[in-house]
Amino acid sequence: MVAKYCIYRHSKPDGTPFYIGKGTIKRPYSKHHRNKHWHNIVNKYGYGVEILANFLTEEDAFELDKTMYQKDIALLYGVSRQTIKVILKKVRNELS
Repeated sequence: MVAKYCIYRHSKPDGTPFYIGKGTIKRPYSKHHRNKHWHNIVNKYGYGVEILANFLTEEDAFELDKTMYQKDIALLYGVSRQTIKVILKKVRNELS
């Protein structure tokens, strides 16, 4: 399976995260179509990019993106495909 989607985090140079998103593989590095708040932070501090999870279907990317916000696990780092499956299964069970 080719990595088509990813969950990514943008952080200030001190490591403080300010944005988590879902997109295609090129989206984390794009400055286009960002909101004013995002641009204000980037203009003031700059930013770093971390890919938190990849090799996802779009459905899994949406679910994990939603999960990261809803379950306050936005600081996940280096998520494996197996971890993604465990998280998604847990969330689906909790929502059922």
